[in-house]
Amino acid sequence: MSNREEILNLFRKILSSLLCISMETSDKHLKEKSLKYINEFENEYKSYYNLKKYFISNISEIVDFCNECYEDKDVFDYAEDVEYGLRELVNLSNKKGNN
Repeated sequence: MSNREEILNLFRKILSSLLCISMETSDKHLKEKSLKYINEFENEYKSYYNLKKYFISNISEIVDFCNECYEDKDVFDYAEDVEYGLRELVNLSNKKGNN
C-alpha cells in the first residue's frame, strides 16, 4: 500500500470512529466534541486528498478527548481506534517526512 493510501485510510478510520462515538454516546459533551473533531478531520482529509497536505495541531487535545471517552463503556473501543489512528498518522508523517 502506498504512503498516500495509508494516510487516507487512517483519516477514514479516525473519521468513522469519531462518528461512532457521536452516535453511540449518551454524553452530550462527548457528542459535541466528537462532532467538532469530525469537522476538523474532514477538512484535513479533503486537504490531503486534493493537495497532499494536512496539519493536525491539536493532537494532545484529541488524546485528552479519547481519555474522556474511556470512561464511557459504549464508546471505549471507538476512542481506542481514534487514538491509535492518530498515533499511526503522526508516526507515518514523521517517518515519511509528510505533514
